[in-house]
Amino acid sequence: MKRIITILLIVFFTTITNAQWTLCNNPSGALPFSLTIQNDTLYLGTLSNGIYRSTNGGFSWTQINNGITSMQIWNIAYVNGSLFASSTNGTVFKSTNGGDSWVLSNTGISTTTIIRNFAFFNNKIFATSTNKGVYISSDNGSSWTQHNTGLVGLVAEPLLVVDTDLFVGVNQKVYKYDSVNQNWISKSVGIPNNTVTSLTYTKDNLQNISLFESTVNTNDVTISTNKGDSWSVVKNGLPSVGVYSLLGIGTEVYLGNDYGVYKTTNQGTNWVDISGFTNASPAKFLSKSSTDLYVIQEAKIWKKSLNNLGVSGLENGFESQTIKIYPNPTSGNFNIEIDENLIGAKANIYNLLGQKIKTLDLKTTTTTEVLNKGIYLLEIEKDGNKTTQKLIVN
Repeated sequence: MKRIITILLIVFFTTITNAQWTLCNNPSGALPFSLTIQNDTLYLGTLSNGIYRSTNGGFSWTQINNGITSMQIWNIAYVNGSLFASSTNGTVFKSTNGGDSWVLSNTGISTTTIIRNFAFFNNKIFATSTNKGVYISSDNGSSWTQHNTGLVGLVAEPLLVVDTDLFVGVNQKVYKYDSVNQNWISKSVGIPNNTVTSLTYTKDNLQNISLFESTVNTNDVTISTNKGDSWSVVKNGLPSVGVYSLLGIGTEVYLGNDYGVYKTTNQGTNWVDISGFTNASPAKFLSKSSTDLYVIQEAKIWKKSLNNLGVSGLENGFESQTIKIYPNPTSGNFNIEIDENLIGAKANIYNLLGQKIKTLDLKTTTTTEVLNKGIYLLEIEKDGNKTTQKLIVN
């Protein structure tokens, strides 16, 4: 009994000291650097020991390096049904079985660069690099080509997909991808002249979108409410240090910097420190599961319940990022693209009078449908969870 009481007191003390942040059991000897989460399974990239997987919220980890030939992992991401992990010398590994095995997937990528981020857009995978700009793969990562038309500079890092738009941060600018002309268009009016480090967005219940951008050399965070046409600085409450990461959850934005984790609930008008760590130290990576916010801080992994954070703007457990409807607006035909975990969901289509006009069974990750001219609301529903997006048919 005494042993049990001692353990409980230690846990209680840790929780209070760190304002309800819980320290995960980091893999022994590893240096955590990047984290991706799929169906609440955590995949951790480290700078020393390759890749780890956790199916219990970071309580325990399994090393999954079958096929990994370089143990320094700079980024790991789940894209279009596969895991991708980047290493030095342009190396990219791919897994189609949840990390059980990996194969090289970097044909066409320069050996003098490092891939920093991945994103899936318009049936292609986009990847940013440290000095070669943007790469595109049309065959799910088997081969890559550079795609830099319109970009000024080749130091590219954040990628952000927002419904039917793709944004990238390159040097001191943000660009939007023009799918028709297959080039990049600068969307940087109002952005301070500092290296762009992170992009995220929020969406409210009326489907209004706000984009957020941050820089590494200053505490500047900017917001755009017009798809990047103009930006305004929103940094009240932030210390004068660079920003490493941004993460939008519902209608709120979380930020990692040299002092810890900050949060805004009012579109950046004010930021509040929610760290509670005993020492101010860099929070360089933010990610989330369905229940927790995760941060990599000083090579440690911490998590905090979304309930304790008071997250608002989530619709019964779904995030708008999970579902893509494109093209939107459309002339009639459109696609509904969902993550694999949403297969089996239903799409209820309503007109503006609130009348249900059609129900679709989403049996695959992509469903094609056609509607007459009008404005519709698409409600995606599964297991009691719902989210709604607007569709315009011209």
